Amino acid sequence: MLLVERRVQRLEKKQGEREPAEQRLRELRETPAWVLLGEPGAGKSKALELEAEATGGVYVTVSEFVTSVPPPEEWRGKVLFIDALGETRAAGAESPNQRIRNQLRLLGLPPFRLSCRAADWQGATDTAELQRGSPDGRVLALQLCQLTDEDIRQILQTNHGVSDPAGFIEQAERHRIEPLLRNPQMLKLLANAARDGEWPESRSEVYRLACEKLLQENNPVHRKAPGNTPLDTDAALQAAGQLCAVLLLTNVTGIALDPDAVDHSHPALDQFKAEMPQTARRVLQSALFWPAASHDERLIPCHRTIAEYLAARWLADRLDHKALPQGRLLKLLLGFDGGVVADLRGLFAWLAIDQQAQAQGPPRDREAWAGPQAMQREGHRAALRDDGPAGPPRGRWRGPEG
Repeated sequence: MLLVERRVQRLEKKQGEREPAEQRLRELRETPAWVLLGEPGAGKSKALELEAEATGGVYVTVSEFVTSVPPPEEWRGKVLFIDALGETRAAGAESPNQRIRNQLRLLGLPPFRLSCRAADWQGATDTAELQRGSPDGRVLALQLCQLTDEDIRQILQTNHGVSDPAGFIEQAERHRIEPLLRNPQMLKLLANAARDGEWPESRSEVYRLACEKLLQENNPVHRKAPGNTPLDTDAALQAAGQLCAVLLLTNVTGIALDPDAVDHSHPALDQFKAEMPQTARRVLQSALFWPAASHDERLIPCHRTIAEYLAARWLADRLDHKALPQGRLLKLLLGFDGGVVADLRGLFAWLAIDQQAQAQGPPRDREAWAGPQAMQREGHRAALRDDGPAGPPRGRWRGPEG
């Protein structure tokens, strides 16, 4: 598999500098502390994993890092690569940044690297809070650069078996989804989605087709096993969506298949109260879920953006069928100030577009789902006080368009 060397740009400009120059991430190995920002699927986690492997550092998620008290001794003296800051919800009175800082102090202020979704990074506020846990009192903010044209061509040919990368890119341009190619996760999904010549017309179509292909059993021995009947695609996506919705809304990491693998971040499958238990078990055997690094009897979604898409699809169906009150869901998604909980912004974005698509719905419905940024405005906080109707008019589920 080809692993392209990722480039980054500093967010802060130096005096007299027009634009910070791009540089290789490995060129920053002597920097005591930095945070890597990027869009969902941009490759932040993979970049951290590769740098940790190359330097003998420790890769760990924020959730695991802040809950390991006291921190393991094997972390001491190592460069720490701490992933997914924006996807961790604060517990109690302490913010994730404060808890990260406390752990770093317990470890003697080692060098560290963080990753965070660009939309979840609070700029100067986050920087100031994390600087107190840095070895030199500074944290460098970096933006992960998009894939270049050459990166795209090489990845398509080497990693995804596309024999004619130029033709593939031309088709993407014809369908007006070429910008999606510059995101590694979207590039992978699109390569899978269009493998049979069925070209999607939007971002939501990319995810739908990709998820359908991830459900397919690629092992011929397993396909022919006695009693292994083909999965109903719609039912399987619904079952996967329910599992992902529970994972995201309860802020747990994955699902334990064995009693010995159960912990607070990986509940047993029966705790998810699956509507279709047998289908849920089959779905967990598909490529939509992967074994967790911590234990092979723990499964996690293959990517957070996939989990957000599937969860929103299932929740939208619950709303359409009035099986879930809109007000109840909003109260799970929004904070006390009416803003979207940081680690649920991706899920909210898919749902927001779905509700906006219901053009025939009452204005109050559309206002309640105006979008993560609009929800910050005082005028939209009324949506929390007035639950409104049980749900929007029934209609076809749609996701964010590319």
